[in-house]
Amino acid sequence: ARLRAEPGFEVAVEPESNIVCFRLDGPDALQMALRRRLVDDGAVYVSTAEALGRRWLRLALMNPATGMLDIEALIARLSAIRADLRAEFR
Repeated sequence: ARLRAEPGFEVAVEPESNIVCFRLDGPDALQMALRRRLVDDGAVYVSTAEALGRRWLRLALMNPATGMLDIEALIARLSAIRADLRAEFR
C-alpha cells in the first residue's frame, strides 16, 4: 500500500506473500538502471521480473525485522536515483 501511494510508483499486482513487484514511471531501461544502482550501493538487494509486458523491480521481504522505515528509506533512495538519472531517461 505504501509503494502504491507514492507518486510515480506502480505495483504490478496486490502481493499475496512477501514478494512485491513495483516500478517507477519510465521505460524498462530505467527499472534496470535503478536496480543496478541499488545493488551497487549494497544497502538493498532487488531483482527484476518481466510481467504484464513490462520490467518490474522485485523486492522479496525476508527479514522479519524489516519495517516501514526500511520501505521509506528504499522509496527515498529510489527517488534520489531517479532524479540523478532524469536526463538519461527523459
